[in-house]
Amino acid sequence: MAFQTFSTSDDAGFLLAGLDFFHFFDEPSIENLIIYSFRLAAFGWGPFTIFVTVINVAFFSILNIPLSEFVLRLPFIFFGAISPIVAFFFVKRFHNEKSAVLSALLVTVLPIHIIQSVRPGGNWLIAATLLMASLYFFAEYAKSSGSRYSVITPFLIALYFLTDNQFLGIIPLLIFTSLLFQDRKNLFDRIKETFLIFSPKFFVIFFLIFSPVLLQFLYYANQGTPQYGFLGHFLEKTLSPGFYVFYILGLLKDYLGGALLLLLPFSLLTGLYSAIRLEKKSIFFIWFLVYSIPYFFLLPPSLTGPGMYLIGAAFSSTILASILLTDLFDFIRKKTNNLRIHFLSPFAAFLLIIVTFSYFFTPTYVANDLENSAGRGLRTAGYFIRENFSEEVLILTDFEPSVARIYFGREPIAEYDLSLSEFRDFFNRTAEKADLIVLSETAYLNLKDELPQAQSLAAVVKRENKDLLFISSKNGKNSIQQLDVNEYDILFTEKYGNYASLYSEKIW
Repeated sequence: MAFQTFSTSDDAGFLLAGLDFFHFFDEPSIENLIIYSFRLAAFGWGPFTIFVTVINVAFFSILNIPLSEFVLRLPFIFFGAISPIVAFFFVKRFHNEKSAVLSALLVTVLPIHIIQSVRPGGNWLIAATLLMASLYFFAEYAKSSGSRYSVITPFLIALYFLTDNQFLGIIPLLIFTSLLFQDRKNLFDRIKETFLIFSPKFFVIFFLIFSPVLLQFLYYANQGTPQYGFLGHFLEKTLSPGFYVFYILGLLKDYLGGALLLLLPFSLLTGLYSAIRLEKKSIFFIWFLVYSIPYFFLLPPSLTGPGMYLIGAAFSSTILASILLTDLFDFIRKKTNNLRIHFLSPFAAFLLIIVTFSYFFTPTYVANDLENSAGRGLRTAGYFIRENFSEEVLILTDFEPSVARIYFGREPIAEYDLSLSEFRDFFNRTAEKADLIVLSETAYLNLKDELPQAQSLAAVVKRENKDLLFISSKNGKNSIQQLDVNEYDILFTEKYGNYASLYSEKIW
């Protein structure tokens, strides 16, 4: 099987984590079945996504159809196809059909949706689809006071918990949804009824599905390594309060397009108004807050790499904009008898937005996606290191150890997911013994004055005029090499392969 067609490390990592399960067939036994099932449940970014790959590969293997890039992408194409449909029913349930149609259209052409619809690396689109489906059925469940949809609702919620390591976000959304669909007028009675609808049957079904993850977390905790596995990966996240709003808005511009971003302030104001009045459509406002505020103020982008984690904020803001536009046109329709405005202006505006998104913003997003995954300069840095230094050199870096190890061809000195102050302490303890220091732009700008005297800048990795990372070496030369990823990434791939093929060799 050729993995080299997948361009990013996430694609390879997620696929290989799923394919790892099939090692069970090398020596089939109950013990190995438990071991490889345990490994699958322990996947740090959520086991459901790689379980989808397991089912997909097993299905085509039974049919004796060779695995190919297209076959491995099929489940993700499927989720990309159904997510606008799920969005339609979700918005229709909480507002109206007109807003639902526009929301589905805009979600379909969102740059972030287009890319994620074909990528096997990542759980974000599957998670967003499951979240919308969960809230749709939970609304029905809450409206009937728990008498209907008592099986599929906890089932979908549990699958969402197994998919997205932002899973805690759904809890306030469930509570708020229950408040919206309670018939009681008194707010206190609504709150009381909200917690009463969670029946024992609901929790039994939920925990039966979620239990493998809980069991492996308890196992790791008993072994003294609670940071491993899905829950451990979630609990190890470092909070570092700050003001990251403009950086996140820059990402959202790439994921949404400028037109929707301009509508965001107005969408949020109308969303706040609807939340104060406890209108059903306010669920989309709460969705945006829950899945964006942590990135605005609590999780530093330099360590978190928010990227695709913002898909919830992207989808919810798109739906809010759709509601704003359709409500605005309904208002205009009531205020005028001009049929031209009545019929033509809404569709002209919708068409203009869709064409703008599709034509202008998808290339921007693709560049951003590469910058935040495989294109951060590590491949070029790997070529420079492999060509100029022996395998014995010690390399200190602030990049993920697992990714740096693959590109550099050496075990790095690294600790990932640290705050800047924590990494500074780690840097000061270890920098003296390093032969090479490879730092991202953020880390280098903060630590360049603390480099050991023996270290001097050897190379700067760039994309066009943007600095991506910096390489310092002990007793380096006076000249500083300028390495453009557009040139050196190709050289690396031609000589050494890409992350996927190197990772595949390492695993198999």
